[in-house]
Order: sequence, then structure tokens, then C-alpha cells
Amino acid sequence: MTTLDLTTTLGPVRALHGVNLGPIDRRWGRDYSKYFAAAQIASVRLHDAPLLAGEVADLHTIFPNPAADPDDERNYTFGVTDHYLAAIRAAGGEIYFRLGESIEHEPEKVFVRADRWQPEALARVCANIVRHYNAGWANGFEWGVKYWEFWNEPDCGSGELPNERRSCFAGTAEEFLAFYRAVAPAVKAADPSALIGLAGWTGTWTRAWLAADIDDRDGWSGWLGVVARAAEEGLPIDFVSWHDYPSQWGQISDLALGVRARLDALGLTEAESHLTEWCWVPTMRDEQGEYNWGMVRMGNDYVRYETAYEYMNGPRGAAYTFGALAMMQDLPLELSHHYTGTSENWGLFRVSGRPTTKYEAFAEFARFLAAGAERVAVTGQDDDRLRVLAVRTADGTVRIAVANHEPAAEGFTAAVSGSEDLTLASVRTLTEDGWVDGTATLTGSTLRVDTTEPRLTVIELR
Repeated sequence: MTTLDLTTTLGPVRALHGVNLGPIDRRWGRDYSKYFAAAQIASVRLHDAPLLAGEVADLHTIFPNPAADPDDERNYTFGVTDHYLAAIRAAGGEIYFRLGESIEHEPEKVFVRADRWQPEALARVCANIVRHYNAGWANGFEWGVKYWEFWNEPDCGSGELPNERRSCFAGTAEEFLAFYRAVAPAVKAADPSALIGLAGWTGTWTRAWLAADIDDRDGWSGWLGVVARAAEEGLPIDFVSWHDYPSQWGQISDLALGVRARLDALGLTEAESHLTEWCWVPTMRDEQGEYNWGMVRMGNDYVRYETAYEYMNGPRGAAYTFGALAMMQDLPLELSHHYTGTSENWGLFRVSGRPTTKYEAFAEFARFLAAGAERVAVTGQDDDRLRVLAVRTADGTVRIAVANHEPAAEGFTAAVSGSEDLTLASVRTLTEDGWVDGTATLTGSTLRVDTTEPRLTVIELR
């Protein structure tokens, strides 16, 4: 049985609900700033921003000509990116700046090609971007942008596709490492307080990296060796960022624990671990068999695509999303970014601009961040079905969120210690139609909630 100990507090809830992209969307045709502010979106990662916001954030949008003089501010086009980042700040989010290029789905790759840059020129451009946003260079700002991630998924497609067809980095591991050797020290020189890291690794790479023999130096060749070799060379690595799109919470937990252990084993004990892309991507079944969102997208199966979209972004997706944020509280992660915070596929908004049900999970999570709220101890949770987040607020109210991710024959029951002076004040359940009244009972120290369907339910005791 799950147990809530209201007498044991664990500190405040950590604001791990960052997103990729936003609040600007649809090439400035949509602005979700009020929703970002309401959900207190903690951090916004810039990767893929041009896919929905226009000519912003990528290296080629800021410095169009790699052959130009990197130290001449006239060769930079900061303007639109300045406005995009200002919108993030105005909505209350921290900027997580990805230095690199967005994914290129086109058959012929242009901007992700390694031969587009020389390492020293790339390093000077990246350093000047840092100077623009943190030191006022080129009519810039002193925004104190903390996190500077070098590239995104450079390993994507490696081992499957020739370099020229790979969508995120059309080059070799050696070329990528040569770039990082130049860029990382240059960023630190431009702003010693800036944190530099790499590189938004795919879930496939992350799993392979964790399975590799750390003592086998010959096994450090190729992409598996980039982080280890950079660490061995003493290059700045303030964080390592990685991705996963799991169907179960336990997959996030396994990878987070594994990445932390691997970083520590490499001597990177001070380096942070960032899950910079994640989202629930379930496997579904119908009369045609099993499928997931990616399969039907690639197959242009628009009927199942729309079914998958509604399922992923509906009440069950909201329960998964909130439960993941609850679970991350106890994982060795410093940051996470849901993909995405816009209207793109797995995003928090529909193309119309209306928030999805999943957005409500983010907005509800923000309520658990209330000033003075302390997280209380919860034990006996099920990583595959159930996650609980509970806080005691400054006025003594106890707020409990039950994320029920799998159908259950019975409701949720918990033993609540320290509840003698509390009574049940409200129960809300998140459905396709929004929040509705739920049902629960508090009898003595036993709390029972009707959560047989996959739902997010929030209970308040006062």
C-alpha cells in the first residue's frame, strides 16, 4: 500500500517542467505566453525553434555565412532571435540555448553538414553569441543565460544511414569532437559563469553508452567515445544532455540512474544530467495490430495518426506527464524538457491554439510549486501504474496528486500518517472535458480515491 507521511518533509518541489520551444509558435501566428506564465514553465530549450517560429536560434539564422569574419558584428542577424528569447523571459522561463542546427528532414542536408564549418571559426561564432546575450556585445544584453548546449543528437542515424543523409549532424564522431574541443573552451572564455555541455544524445545512443565497457578504451571509438574522450582530455563538460521517448515511467528512471552512474565513473561528478527531450509515446493496438505515433506518421496513416494524437495528449497522456514530473523529483536529474511546448505533434497546444488536456498537467504541477510548499514523503508507489506527489502548503493544506497511468480493477488507497486534524476538502479529476469533481473518502488515516481509469486526480485536505 502507498503511504503518505505528512510529518516528514523533503523540501520544495523541483521545477523540472521545462519544454522545448515556445511560447511563440506558427511563425509568430500563435503566442502562448499567458499559458506559459500560468504553468510557470521553468525552462525553454531552443532546439528546432525554426520549425515553428521562423528564422531564429540556429547558427545559420544568426550567422548566415560561415566564411565571414566571426568578430565583425555586421555579419550577425540577432534581431528575430532577440525577440524570441525576450518572449521566453517575459513569460518567466529560463533560456536553454542550443548552439547548433535544427533537424533537417529534407533529402539534401544543408546546415547540419560538418564541412560547413572550420572548428576555430565555429568556436568564435559561438563565443560571440554568448557575448551578445550575456555581455552586451553587438547591441546585446546581459541576460545571464546559464546553459549552452552544443548541438543536438549528433549521433542520430549513425550506424543506419550514410553521413550525408543523417538529419542532425552530417559528419563523423571525430569531426564532432574536434568542434567541441574548440567551442567548449571558447564559450567558457566568453563567459566563465556559462555552463557548456553536450549533446542531446538520442535514447539509442544513451542505452548503448550505458551498456559499453567503461574500461575498454578500444571501445571508445566512434560516438560512444565522445563524452569519455572529452572527459579524459579535460575539456569543459558542465552537463550532458540526453533524450528518450518512453512508454513507461520506469524507462526514464533506469536511464537517469544509469547516466548519473556513468558520469560519476568518468570522473564527471560535478556535471549535471539533463533529460532535454521526453514525451509519452505509447504502443497502441487496433484491429490492424500494434502501432505507435511514429509508425503511422511515416506511413501517412492519417486516421491512426489522429487517434494516436488524441490518446497521447488526452487524459492518459496528462496522467503520464504529471507522473513523470513527480517521479523525477527523486531522480538524479537537474533539468528536463518536454517535447514540445507548442502545437507540434506532441506539444501542449492544438494548431488552433487551444491547450491540450496534457497542458493541464503542467498547469497543475505549477500549483504544487507554491511558495512555502514542502513535499511530503511518499512510499510504496508503482513505477508502471501509479505515481503520487504530495505537498503541505504554508497554510497547512495538504495537496495530493494521484497519477494513475494504467487501468486498475480497484481505486487508489493510501495510508496517511499525520492527518488527524485534516478533513477532505476537494477532489478533482482531469478528463477530456477538463477538471470535474471526483470522489474520495478519508476515513481515519485511510485515503481512498476512485482512480480505476487512467486519470490525474488531485485531492486537498485541510
